[in-house]
Amino acid sequence: MKSGEGVGRYLITEEGINLGERIIVENPYASVLAREHNLTRCHHCLKVCYSLLPCESCPFSLYCSAKCKEMSVYYHKVECGKNVFNIAPTLLTLAIRILQRKSNEVISASSSSVSKLPPSDYNLVHSFLPHYYSHAHPHLLNIIYDTIIMSHFIPELDEIALIRHFCQTTTNVYGVFDLLENVEKRGSESYIVSQEQIKIGEAVYCISTLFNHSCQPNTILEYDGFRLSVIAKTNIKPGEEIFNCYGPSVGRLGTSQRKEILQSQYFFDCKCSACSAPETKPSPLTEEKLKKANQYLLKGRGILKHFERFNKDNRRWADAIDCFQKCKDLRSEVLSEPDLLLYEVEDAFAEAYAIVQNFERAAKHCKNSVIGLEKLYGKDSLEVGLEWAKYARVLFNAKHIDDNLIAIKKAQGIIENYRSLGGLYRETLDDLEQMQKCLLNFLSRTKGKG
Repeated sequence: MKSGEGVGRYLITEEGINLGERIIVENPYASVLAREHNLTRCHHCLKVCYSLLPCESCPFSLYCSAKCKEMSVYYHKVECGKNVFNIAPTLLTLAIRILQRKSNEVISASSSSVSKLPPSDYNLVHSFLPHYYSHAHPHLLNIIYDTIIMSHFIPELDEIALIRHFCQTTTNVYGVFDLLENVEKRGSESYIVSQEQIKIGEAVYCISTLFNHSCQPNTILEYDGFRLSVIAKTNIKPGEEIFNCYGPSVGRLGTSQRKEILQSQYFFDCKCSACSAPETKPSPLTEEKLKKANQYLLKGRGILKHFERFNKDNRRWADAIDCFQKCKDLRSEVLSEPDLLLYEVEDAFAEAYAIVQNFERAAKHCKNSVIGLEKLYGKDSLEVGLEWAKYARVLFNAKHIDDNLIAIKKAQGIIENYRSLGGLYRETLDDLEQMQKCLLNFLSRTKGKG
């Protein structure tokens, strides 16, 4: 760890780190589940569970196991029966749990029994900047007001410390995500897999919070419940700084938009390599066209999402295709490659055609998306590898054997670097391997008959 003027503390590598290597695996100092998942996920580890164990004293907290229930005691003992989880702002609940963990550490240190909590450092959490003078005055007043109200529910809270941690969470919190997979099936065949990230909670991490931001980071994040893995997205040389992305990234937003978001939420002017490059500011007409294009894309996706509800009405499907085409036309007028917004529409077209089992057209649009992402992220990037895997699934259903085997090999060559991480990457590789075996067996049987 080092520090510098204008950049604060940051982390560099002492030894080289290979692409796909785990840099840090870390449990949070404190975390809180998103309310919309309160009946399907553990309130402590945030993992999915459909047979949750309730607290004996109140109906508000649910756990996946007796272990998680026991691990939550240090913070739930002050929340129990007060419904803090449902009435307090999420970040205030997180701040309360930071303080309760600190209290538990003090008690554990003077106790003869060994704490069940993993080793942690409250001093490090306390040192995160609260940015008191950077918050907008109305927001700061709301923080103070919410803290005072909560102190009436939990009188033992240290109000000054709670305000500090409440302010800290605005800029030092990690959104915890999980990957939701939807497998569409017709008969015995699965013909498309749509994947979307869903936010399942908020957490504060001791070490990972020290990473500085880059709009083109050299790491990616992976979650297993609340456990965070920071993974090298590229080969990182000894002495290089390790960067994370706080949200706004290249390809998804323009430079001015990224800088505006980072300044308003994290209170710094981003000067990463991507933001230092010159940018042509879009005209009001361009911004208006992009806004309208986004509306068409959202409308089309909304129609597809409820296609089954419309009894597979082909007129509604045609409306979705029309929306996507209008979106593509508008974006093509004002954008030049490489731009993620252009390839996003190709992906939407691919999904639409796959839904009606027109895999020929779906494959065409999926291939366009692969080509575009290669221009944007590079041919060996993880984003491209996952898109090759999606293309392979579509080709499998289109029964294009030769192209399918090529797509499978391309996807495997990239994603194999991440196999050891398990989760989505191992599942994707297993899926590709099964497709490959099926195709090769078919070819061998065909040749045998010949």
